[in-house]
Amino acid sequence: MPDTHQGYGMPIGAILATKGVIIPNAVGVDIGCGMCSLRTNLTDIETDDLKAIMGIIRNTVPVGFNHHKTRQDEAWMPERRGDLPIVNQEYENGLYQIGTLGGGNHFIEIQKGSDGYIWIMIHSGSRNVGYTVANHYNDVAIKMNKEARFDHPIDGGKPT
Repeated sequence: MPDTHQGYGMPIGAILATKGVIIPNAVGVDIGCGMCSLRTNLTDIETDDLKAIMGIIRNTVPVGFNHHKTRQDEAWMPERRGDLPIVNQEYENGLYQIGTLGGGNHFIEIQKGSDGYIWIMIHSGSRNVGYTVANHYNDVAIKMNKEARFDHPIDGGKPT
């Protein structure tokens, strides 16, 4: 649960025990966000070098709503399997978003770990796939609740 923060309906990264129900908003819009860390072989880095590296990252990696102006190498995309309408819908956009960061709480950091090594840590966004999947299943859940005539309130709002 490294990505715990405010979500839609409940905190992202929280744990919820249920039986016989699916609650899409318990997953939220962070479906497809990623975290990765890479330990380098460095144990020290000069401040000037760190600033230069971070400058290159800022000039190279699109953030927020920005993306690459040209399609990136399709070899970096995951293999499409089965009939996944949302994946198919967002696939072309994804070709422009490979190697981008996302917005909000997404980041690229260079850190010194407790092990004494320099680490690169990345928290990347789903680039609209998570939001689209969450909206889809939120709508499915609302429809199923209405059809089942459950007598508890249904918010019915959209993930943000």
